[in-house]
Order: sequence, then structure tokens, then C-alpha cells
Amino acid sequence: MLLFVSILAVFRSVALLSLAAPFAQTTELCPTSSDRAVQLEQELILSPADQRSRVELLRFYLCQGNLGGPSANSDAFIRHLLWFIENSPRIPLLGDVEGLADPGYVKWISAGNYQRVYAAWARTIESNPNDAIILAHAAHAACYSHKQSAIDWLTRALALDPDNEEYAGSLGDELAMAVLGIERLSGDGTFEAGKDLAEARRTVEHSTNPTVLYTAGETLKQDALRVRGLPRPAQEYIALGEAWQARARAIAPSNPAFDNAAIDDAAIGTSRELSAHYAEYEQRLRALGLPSFNNFPATEMYAGKPAKPMLAADANPEDRETGAILDAAEKRPDFAGQYRMAIWGCGSACIGAAMLDVRTGRVFDTPFSDFSYDYVQAVGANADRFEPLKYRPDSRLIIATGCPKERRCGTRAYEWNGTQFLLIREVLIVPATEHH
Repeated sequence: MLLFVSILAVFRSVALLSLAAPFAQTTELCPTSSDRAVQLEQELILSPADQRSRVELLRFYLCQGNLGGPSANSDAFIRHLLWFIENSPRIPLLGDVEGLADPGYVKWISAGNYQRVYAAWARTIESNPNDAIILAHAAHAACYSHKQSAIDWLTRALALDPDNEEYAGSLGDELAMAVLGIERLSGDGTFEAGKDLAEARRTVEHSTNPTVLYTAGETLKQDALRVRGLPRPAQEYIALGEAWQARARAIAPSNPAFDNAAIDDAAIGTSRELSAHYAEYEQRLRALGLPSFNNFPATEMYAGKPAKPMLAADANPEDRETGAILDAAEKRPDFAGQYRMAIWGCGSACIGAAMLDVRTGRVFDTPFSDFSYDYVQAVGANADRFEPLKYRPDSRLIIATGCPKERRCGTRAYEWNGTQFLLIREVLIVPATEHH
């Protein structure tokens, strides 16, 4: 299965804290303090090329802006973003949330500041016309307000690197959004439709790239149920998405990425049928019940000094995953007595997670990487109260609600036994017998 969540994380939208009401209500969540930000700004006067300090400041201002914090400063965020575009346009964070300044997604960015960012990318592309990474980063930055530019730049990036699955998947994603006419993401997690780009549909239908076709179909099916103001019924778009995916399978019949089972359940039926599935799931969940945190107590609570994380020699602190682990290493355990969950955004309504043993520094993989939950919210979950992961410092139990790698959405309870997560209960939204 193509990692659609990963693709979305790099080239579309990322789960910004402004949309993550269950996680973010106070500026305490920002990893950098206001005093630290002032210190870094002063240091940059003497060392303006200090990229590590600029990365930290960019993330600070982004976090403050999304939370509406007292230190929110959109002009400062734009100032540092422009520096990276002009001086280090290939840095990975420009393909992630920090590279987004599109008011169609980042509500607190003004149209004027966005135009400055767009113009900076246009100048950088003019100076680097054959750099696929720069083209892809620029496309990410323009994904709502300049949809045609995003499509054009991704098309050029893919032409320069035709085997790059991320570029192909991102292009398919943007084309599908253009067919739906998506102009902005609303505060409740739905999209608002404007004028669709007729050329986008023709581009998909003439494409022979199976990844472009399959991703466009997947996105069309998922997002059609979340767009307000569509000119045609959502089911028509879902059917079109299925047709595009069928073409992808015909072109590459042996590609496991196009397995019919790899769906977000959106193709099961109409929105009414999907809501019915969710209602039945809630009934099953209530009937079966979930394990109690108290029945899986932690053996002890570690209160010592956190150990240094055991990271690979080539781990990049600027990567979102590594950064989340380093941040976790500075905090107290929040799971099973001696562990800290390191959580990062990986797409719209999507998280990734690793687990750090605060006592030893060992880092563990979890079942919650590339863990999306937009489908769960779209078909019935209350976004204001929804929590994809529930866990406690004094318990070895963790309850996860969502879609691991966009598959088999539902709720699962896991017990941590000291070496691995053991699945002890699973309740799917769409029963297993109804999956393709």
C-alpha cells in the first residue's frame, strides 16, 4: 500500500494545532517558551545563518499562531519562512507544516503575507527550474490558494524524477482537490468548494501514471464526503474515484499498493450508509465495552532523570519524528510508568507516534504511526471530544481509535507488556466481513 498518509504529510496539509481541539487549548503545548524565542531572535542578529535557531523559532511562531497564544506573531513566522525559501529552499521542513502559509489552511496568515511567500517561491523556481525538491516544496506551499500552480509545479517535479512515488501521489491528491473545487479547510474539518478546475479532471483521465490515478481516486472518494457546496452528489465523485482506481489497477495489476483492501472505507456506500455503519459500531462498542485502565497498572513510576534517546547516527533533529522524540526526552513519563509517547502530525487528521523509555533512552515503534482519523470524524465522531489515543502515566493500557495506514478503521485496545503492544480488543467501524 502506498503510504498515502505520508504523502499527504509532505505535500498537502498537516494536522495543525488550530484544528486539533482535543490536543491544543493552551500555549503550554508549544515546545519553546516566549523567553527562549526572544533569546534566539537576539542571537540571530549576530548569527543570521544559524538554521537550527531559525527552525526552532519557525515552529514556535507556528504553534503560537495556531493556538492564538499571546506571543503569536504571523509577521515573524513569515520572516523566518522567507529566509528559508530564499537561502535553504531544499530543507525538509519546507515540505512539512512549517512550509505552509496558505490562508486557505492557516487561518491566521494574511493574504498579503501569503503573496510574499508565493512570490518568493516563484523567484526561487525561476533560479532553480530543474530542482524537483524545490518544485515540490513550492507546490506544497500553494496547495489551496494557487491550485493550478501547485499542479503545474508537481507535474514538473514528477517529470524531473518520474520514479518518485511521493510526487506522483501528491499530484494525484492535488488534482482530485481541484476536481472538487476545494478552496479552503473549515474550522470543523470540512472543506469548502469554490469553482472546480475542469482541466484537472481531463489531466487525470489522460494520465498513464498508476500512482497519480490511484491517489486521485482515493482522495476524491475521501474528500467528496467532507466538502460543502459540491455542484453534484458526492456519490458521483465516489464513483469517478473508483473508476480512476480501476484504471490504476489495470495499468499495474501486480502492484500491491492498489489492493482493493487498502481503502478508507469511503467506497462502501453513500454518506447515509456510512453514518449507519458508525452508529452500529458505537452500539457494538458499548455492548462489548473497553478494558479499564485500572486493570493494567504500571509496575512503578519512574521519577529519575530522563535518559538520552538512542537515535540512529544519521537522525536529523529537523525531521518531525526525531524532533518529537527529542521533545519527549525532556518531559516526564506519561505512559506505563517509565515511557513517554512522542507524537507528531503526519497529515490532515493524522498522527504518527513512537515511544521513548525515559529510564533507558530506548525508542520503540508503535502501532500508531501513519494513524489517520479523518474518516472516523467524517462519519460520526464528535470532533470536539475525539481523542485518537487515550493512555495514562499509571497504566499499561492504550486505546486507539482511527485507521492504521488508512485501513480497517475502528477502536483497538492494546496492552504494553514491556517489549511489545498486544492487541486485546478490536471493534471495526465497518465489520471485517464487509471489507473488500
